[in-house]
Amino acid sequence: MRILGLTDIHGVLGSSASPGGGPPDRAVLEPRLQSLLSTADTVDCILISGDITHFGGRREAAAALDLLRTAGKPVFLVPGNCDTQGAVEYFDDLGVNLHGSAVRYGGFTFAGAGGALPGPMSTPTVYSEEQFAALFDALSERIGPEEELILVSHQPPRGTKLDRALGVRH
Repeated sequence: MRILGLTDIHGVLGSSASPGGGPPDRAVLEPRLQSLLSTADTVDCILISGDITHFGGRREAAAALDLLRTAGKPVFLVPGNCDTQGAVEYFDDLGVNLHGSAVRYGGFTFAGAGGALPGPMSTPTVYSEEQFAALFDALSERIGPEEELILVSHQPPRGTKLDRALGVRH
C-alpha cells in the first residue's frame, strides 16, 4: 500500500505566516499541496495526522479537505490540537475521522488518536493521559492481533525527534 501522509497543514485559508507559528500563506501552501497531489495517482489513500486547520471551523476544514479530495483518493484523518469542534464535526459528517475508531481499507486496519496532551499553549482539542489510555484500551478490544495495524496519531511519540512543540522538546 502506498500512502500520501500529511500533517500540520494548518489551513489553506490562512493569512501570511507569522513568526509565532501562525497559519501558512495560502499562496505558499496551496501550490505545495497541489504538487503533492500531482503524485496522487501513485497512492492508495491520503492520511492526515491532524491540524488540518489553524483554529478553524467547518469552512476552513472544508477548504483544506476539498482541495485534498480532488485527488480522488480516500482520505482518512485524525484532528489535531488546533482543529476546533466545528472542524471535528465536519470530519465526522464526511466519515473521514479516525479518532477513537478503526477502519479496514486495502488489507490494513487504520486506527486513530487525534488531539494532543496539554501543552505550552491553550488549544481546542486536548486530551489527558487517562483519556488517551481509555481510547487505546477501547481500540485494542476492537482490533485483533492478526490485523495489520496503521495507527494515525497527532501526538508524536515521547522522546523522539518528532516530540517538539514550538521548537522545544517536551
